[in-house]
Amino acid sequence: GWCLYPLFGARNGTHSERTCTIRRIESFGPEFDHLWNTISPKRCVAIAKTASYLNWRYARHPGNWYNILAAYRSGHLSGLAVLRKVPLRNQAFLLELLAENDDPGVMAQLLDTGLKQMKTEGVASVTTSFLDSSPVKPLLEKTCFSTLPTRFWDMQMITEVPDNCPETPANTVANWELSLGDWLLH
Repeated sequence: GWCLYPLFGARNGTHSERTCTIRRIESFGPEFDHLWNTISPKRCVAIAKTASYLNWRYARHPGNWYNILAAYRSGHLSGLAVLRKVPLRNQAFLLELLAENDDPGVMAQLLDTGLKQMKTEGVASVTTSFLDSSPVKPLLEKTCFSTLPTRFWDMQMITEVPDNCPETPANTVANWELSLGDWLLH
């Protein structure tokens, strides 16, 4: 569902334990392929968030600037977040939030850092979209995101299970990876 974070009245962060170093990066190296390989076995239907895709989608996008954050634990890449400030609207989008083993602490630190950066840039709200089954959802709720009415945001998807992914209860939408960055034209 769609979520909104009111930055003017925001709580001070997610109060997560600091176990990672968060760095702003300009491009995605081969370590992002490894990160995706640790995440993808849990996701049956997903856009492969490889270094090649992420560079094409965010780092080399000709018309937009993205705030790309990487989390490192003991020098090892552990997660990533991508945000985009929307000029003239005091709004931003949280497009990606991924962590090795769906680690909520890593995701919390990435989200907290991204939100603080957006707030210092004058952003009043951040909008995002993840499936209800996403490991990101509990963090969004804890961080005071709230579901927006879907009247204006309904999206229809036609889906089928790929041939290499047999249709089983394990391969339901709960095992999909879909973020705002996968479908929003921005």
